[in-house]
Amino acid sequence: MASVRRQPRSLGVASLAGIGVGLAALGGYVASGLLLANWSVDDFLAHLGPEVVGALLLAGAATVACFAVPVAAYLHLRLVSPLVVLGTVVVGWLALAAATGLLTSRAVFGLAVYAAYLIPGYLLLYALAGGVEYAVHR
Repeated sequence: MASVRRQPRSLGVASLAGIGVGLAALGGYVASGLLLANWSVDDFLAHLGPEVVGALLLAGAATVACFAVPVAAYLHLRLVSPLVVLGTVVVGWLALAAATGLLTSRAVFGLAVYAAYLIPGYLLLYALAGGVEYAVHR
């Protein structure tokens, strides 16, 4: 059986798919926080101000980018290494949480804040790994 090589998606389609994955990850995080960690919507709304909205928008955009970039790179350029980096980061944080006893319904959400602070590093790793893979295969 001959292997069929799939055509890369256009940049627009790849970007929209990546953003969709990022929004799904962010939505899953918020939904699980509401359901598993018993986040209080009333408490959240009581402290909602312009600074909080700005910080949440920035953190949300960074989180979406964290998942969108490797997905879009794969769909558009067929680069696998950014997806490998993303998988390693997610599994690494979960392994760290399990090893330190933080893999509980409440504590894992606090650990996610530390993971979010490192998003610029993840994006740099995506660029380095993807750039090397692109140079080797092209």
